[in-house]
Amino acid sequence: MDLRELKNDIDMPPRIHIYGVGGIGKSTFAYQAPDPFILDLDKSVDILGYGHLPHSNESQMTYEDVIRYLTDILEGDYGFKTLIIDTVDKLDNIIAEYTMRVNKWDKMDRSNYSNKFTVKSSYWANIFKLLERIWYEKAMCIITIGHSRVAEVNEPNLPTYTAHRFATLEKSDASQIENNADIVLFANLKKFVSNDGGKTITSTTNQRVMYAHPNPAYVAKTRKDIPDGIPLDWYEFMKHYNNKR
Repeated sequence: MDLRELKNDIDMPPRIHIYGVGGIGKSTFAYQAPDPFILDLDKSVDILGYGHLPHSNESQMTYEDVIRYLTDILEGDYGFKTLIIDTVDKLDNIIAEYTMRVNKWDKMDRSNYSNKFTVKSSYWANIFKLLERIWYEKAMCIITIGHSRVAEVNEPNLPTYTAHRFATLEKSDASQIENNADIVLFANLKKFVSNDGGKTITSTTNQRVMYAHPNPAYVAKTRKDIPDGIPLDWYEFMKHYNNKR
């Protein structure tokens, strides 16, 4: 190995997972990234008016199709700078269908849970191995998009509370998504908390914002100085991402 050939992570583009409530603008945020190719699993591209961008157009995508697209991007020379998967929730359904089909299972249920969902997680791992190579070898920004759900959280020595979590995904698969991202952004409408005579009041605005720092109310993380509550806008995000302070 020649150490001079090792890449400096500082110069590598970000790997982002953005999730949040439906219709908040996650896809619009991602589609503003430079020179994207969109795995349009949710069929959002045309609806949002981005049909001019390169994207997949199969009516029914299979796991084999997803692997083929990712392999083609890895091995080809198309000039893309960003790869977007929209959404991981739809991809999870595709992986579940493939898991049942190749293993001849009727359904993904809790019977023989450890075997079924361990196998399914291995197919997720194959996706992330390809994404890792695309990010590293092609120096492409990777953006995965997902929905959120409100779930009960049980932690030792704390009362049960509710929080935003990744929708539909098994815990092991959600962990893979979180662990393979440098930045996890939670998108939501901006809220204000006030006190009226000892009564706490939460007010929601129409401002669409994103949060990058861990919070009991949602999953988030960042390796950059991304402030919480900035507008849900790609260029606003990159302004902070590229800040060398």
